[in-house]
Amino acid sequence: MVGIFVAFSIIFIFDTYLIFCKMNKALNLIFYTLTISCIATAQVPKKRLPQNINVPTYSHIFPSLSGDGNQMIYLTDYTNEDGFETRYTYKTGAEVWADPE
Repeated sequence: MVGIFVAFSIIFIFDTYLIFCKMNKALNLIFYTLTISCIATAQVPKKRLPQNINVPTYSHIFPSLSGDGNQMIYLTDYTNEDGFETRYTYKTGAEVWADPE
């Protein structure tokens, strides 16, 4: 989140500089391309959820994490009934999730 704020701040400062200096559009395009590529490569790597949540033979859709990333709700068809049901889980350790309720 901080990286995105810094990148947009840099864009604003450079854009203001371009307005005052009336530089050509090619430099402007190069700067924006480099900034966007830096933002795109600064993403957090994906991590797989443990087997007690990510059951391969069932569908799990619409996950939603809490702001601190320690709680999650999602819909799953891993039930005794037809259709989907809402499940809730939370982190018990750095990479450990409790069994869904």
